[in-house]
Amino acid sequence: MLVEEGLLSKEEHKAPVVATASLRDCLYIYHARMGIEGEAAYYAAQNASDEQIAEIEALQKEYRQYFLDGRDPMDAAEIDYKLHGAVVNASGNPYIIGMYDCIKARALRSRCYVQYLVGPKDSSKELTQRLRCHDSFIFALKNGLADAARDAIKLDINGMIEMYVLR
Repeated sequence: MLVEEGLLSKEEHKAPVVATASLRDCLYIYHARMGIEGEAAYYAAQNASDEQIAEIEALQKEYRQYFLDGRDPMDAAEIDYKLHGAVVNASGNPYIIGMYDCIKARALRSRCYVQYLVGPKDSSKELTQRLRCHDSFIFALKNGLADAARDAIKLDINGMIEMYVLR
């Protein structure tokens, strides 16, 4: 299934490997994420339970700790992926959640691929800037500021485009 979706490539008599992503594909994914996750953050600011906000805050704390400990930013990509997914789930909108489910594997691949291209040192330095965006959309979620939540998560994703894809 992953080979058919283009996420893995397989040559005859060889083990499958993660397929490379084109920068164009990464841009498409980031643009789709801005639309889907922006609306998800908007609704999450209105609908998120205290437990969902606590989960998002815990993921942000874990994400921050990766950088404080100097760990591999590739590992932080998975935490970032979970954090954004938690925001989508907190929207409570099954259609937004379904749209995100359609792209989430490609979104993770794009995160990892561009971090691989940039390299661990530059990637780690630049990803720490995403922490500020996370703090902003978490503040907006906690305070029911729907428009601010939407804007902050879009700013976070757009920052990824600027840092990686448009370099």
